[in-house]
Amino acid sequence: MERIAHRANTRKRIREGIRARFDRFEVDLWNHNGRFILSHDPVFGPFVFGSSGATLSSRKWLYVRWGWPFLTLAKLLRDKRLAPLPSLLIDLKGAWPDNALEHLATLLQTYRRSGDAICTQNWEQLDRYARIDPKRTRIYSEAHQDRLGELFLRMERGETIAGLSINAAALASDQPLDPLRHILARSPWFIVYVWNIPDFPTLRNLQSAGIDGAIIDYLGWI
Repeated sequence: MERIAHRANTRKRIREGIRARFDRFEVDLWNHNGRFILSHDPVFGPFVFGSSGATLSSRKWLYVRWGWPFLTLAKLLRDKRLAPLPSLLIDLKGAWPDNALEHLATLLQTYRRSGDAICTQNWEQLDRYARIDPKRTRIYSEAHQDRLGELFLRMERGETIAGLSINAAALASDQPLDPLRHILARSPWFIVYVWNIPDFPTLRNLQSAGIDGAIIDYLGWI
């Protein structure tokens, strides 16, 4: 099972993840006129607007934060101090026109980032990226169990979808692992990453069910 550092949107968090020997980093990526900025919440000028900020914040009441200077994807990939950089799970945020997706694909190819995966909750973005960079691993992200219908329909049609990144809360029910087992039974090679895992018993249950990666907020947790 991969250990994936959640919201690795700053050099500090990435350095901590490298020291803790995480296998992969989940980063949140916004397109700002061709500049790819790492931040969980939206960026306007030098500010971040949202309860989480660029990465994780314990001060949820603080909605506006000073975020400049932001880490960009190009700076991250060029930073030799972080080399060798583990594979990334790149979560696309906001609007991504075709020219931005093409620029992103070119950037990843230039830096030979074959192990990096693209992730989004937007099927239309995922489809457009597939046409631009068909060999890239593409993962659908979902926070709600009742929105998995489109994924099941696409799998039944035989579409090439590498995996699912899902909120642990979306698996919560009277039989919490049933949706997960349903997905894995349909396609044993399908990648499943889970985030917002609340405790060790849940993690152990998910691991025994066959998940491929746990996306972890607090890097000292596992």
